[in-house]
Amino acid sequence: MAMNIGKIDFGPLDARHAATSSDFDEIFFQKVFIDPAGINLDDFNRGKKYFIYGIKGSGKSAILKYLEISNRKKCYTRFVYFSDAAREGLSSGSFIPAGTE
Repeated sequence: MAMNIGKIDFGPLDARHAATSSDFDEIFFQKVFIDPAGINLDDFNRGKKYFIYGIKGSGKSAILKYLEISNRKKCYTRFVYFSDAAREGLSSGSFIPAGTE
């Protein structure tokens, strides 16, 4: 019997959508998360690094979600995307582009 590949559920589009879905399993996510090569996640925990960037699909959202879950009991964390923060700031009038103060 032939199967229509369009009917297969591969899950959410990306980590951002997976992390915000109602059926996101944080325990499972922590178990299967693999530390990215060349990135010391403790540098983020200690404040040595604080900015994550990269091309689409490089794992930025997954790293952020992992750090958020791992540090939730130690400190306040919030999962914020620059695009959302900029959009919210623009709509509320509180976003001021650099050099225009």
